[in-house]
Amino acid sequence: MVTLDLGPLWHVWPLLLVALGVGELVGGRGKGHASRALSLIVVGAVLLSVDLRGVVPRWRDAWPFALVFVGCCLVLDALARRRSGGTDAGGAP
Repeated sequence: MVTLDLGPLWHVWPLLLVALGVGELVGGRGKGHASRALSLIVVGAVLLSVDLRGVVPRWRDAWPFALVFVGCCLVLDALARRRSGGTDAGGAP
């Protein structure tokens, strides 16, 4: 059996999620790409902070960030729909 020893690199694997999120944010097209990109970036950042520093966010401290995250996702999705010629929630172009 062959094992791959990544040493300290194993602790930064969440950076792959962040990189995928940034790539999706920069080059992604289609409905909901901004939300997916932000989700990957946030999940990667949280996992990286847990892995490197042992910081586990508590809900009572993190809920404002969750609220801002959801708001940013809604705004980015609305902007993406507007750029693609879609309609907003009210049906107006």
